[in-house]
Order: sequence, then structure tokens, then C-alpha cells
Amino acid sequence: MMHYIVDAYNLLGQMDSISLSESGKEQKLIDFLKRFAKTMKLSLVFDGKQDYNFARKERLEKLTVIYSPIDQSADAFIIEKLKGSSNDLCAVTNDREIVAAAKKYKCQTLSCQAFLALILTRDTPSDSKSQNIGSIDEWLDTFENNE
Repeated sequence: MMHYIVDAYNLLGQMDSISLSESGKEQKLIDFLKRFAKTMKLSLVFDGKQDYNFARKERLEKLTVIYSPIDQSADAFIIEKLKGSSNDLCAVTNDREIVAAAKKYKCQTLSCQAFLALILTRDTPSDSKSQNIGSIDEWLDTFENNE
């Protein structure tokens, strides 16, 4: 299974539904990606904001949320992970430095736009279920309004 390591703020900058200036943007991105982590392995890397000298990790099913150490950027953390990786790692970023490092270490890359297109075209069970529920609610509203 391909493991996608995502440059979190880079991805946020490419999304229409979440603004970089928005408060709570990190949690909104985590909640958004949790739906897709059921069918793919994802690591979401944020720049660390608290005074930790080590990377902090939270595991949420197949989604791992990583906050880089305070003295290391998320970009540098991702590049470090690419160094010792296997061919099943794909860096999701538009950052040229990370893309160059991925090529050097023979890892795959996806632009943020290509990644969003990939995950949005996947059929997730929770999405299809909510669409069916939405459709039922629409029909009920239609019939109730016609009485």
C-alpha cells in the first residue's frame, strides 16, 4: 500500500474549502482527511508550534498526524523521512525542495492538486452513505411539501 506523506500547510494552501488564515484549520484538514484514511495510508506533517524537541505523533486509524520538532520545519522533517524510505512512499507537496529530495531518494511525488483530485475521486463508504441519507431527506421534504 502506498504511504502518502503530506506537507500539511502546503496542502491547506491549495484547498478552496479551508483557508490558511482560518482558526482551527489544522483540525479541519485532519477531519477532512480522516474520511480517506480508511482506504489509504496517510501521514500529515505540520510545522511544530509548541516547544518540543522531538516530533509528536497522533495515530488516527490509518492517518498519522505529525508535528515536527520546534527546531525543524515540516519540510526538513519530510525530507529526512524520504532519505530512509522505500519505494512505497509518496511525498504530497508543491515545494520544489521536497520534490527534488524525493527524486534524489527515488520516492514518488504528487502535487497537492493531483492528490486532492485523487482522493476526491475515490468512493468512500461514509460519503456514499451520507449521499444516500441526503437523497432520502430531499425526497421526504419534497413529498411533505406536496401534501
